[in-house]
Amino acid sequence: MKKSALAIVAGGLLAASALAQVQPPILPPTGATKGWTTEDTRAIEKRPHEMGYLSATIVKLSVRKRTGRFIVTLDNGQRWSQTESKPDVTVGIGDEVKIQKSTLGSYTLVTEHGVETRVRRDR
Repeated sequence: MKKSALAIVAGGLLAASALAQVQPPILPPTGATKGWTTEDTRAIEKRPHEMGYLSATIVKLSVRKRTGRFIVTLDNGQRWSQTESKPDVTVGIGDEVKIQKSTLGSYTLVTEHGVETRVRRDR
């Protein structure tokens, strides 16, 4: 049984209570094998191109007939296609858009008016 907690089973319920003893803090290893510290983190140079988003202008726009989803080509040559059907998202040639990384590796296109839709990079 651990010294820091005591498990009591009463009437089918499990209750845990901490004892008054406080465990000493766990210290990083010392000597030749250095641990990862905040000084090590500060020493790593940050990449300037990782802003969290990409701003670009739409130079080409096409819409799929069956689904109504759009495909945009940006001024930097990238092509992005919409992966969800959202009729309230309107984009046009010459619009400034922002593409940002979203959860679980997906990307979100944000229009000038702040409307978001999920997109996938084609090339």
